[in-house]
Amino acid sequence: FASLLPKPIEGLPRLDHLTQLLKDCAKSNHLRTGESIHAHLIVTNQASRAEDAWQINSMINLYTKCGKTVNARKVFDLMPERNVVSWTALMKGYQDSG
Repeated sequence: FASLLPKPIEGLPRLDHLTQLLKDCAKSNHLRTGESIHAHLIVTNQASRAEDAWQINSMINLYTKCGKTVNARKVFDLMPERNVVSWTALMKGYQDSG
């Protein structure tokens, strides 16, 4: 996924680019790429900040759309603050998975 991202001066991909990639991975069922992005966000300490709920919600959406509701729930449980989008994404994932 790194080759798809423009790099800012600091050398790390921007969060908005990563979030868009997560959305694209969810739409196209590219779980492995989405997991790589998630791992990058964990390593760079960007996966659990409250101000990044929109990005964390994209991870929940990725996992539910790829049939990994257990992973989605783990991401949800680690969120410092949950919002309506977080709850909706998780509940929709449970509904879709049966």
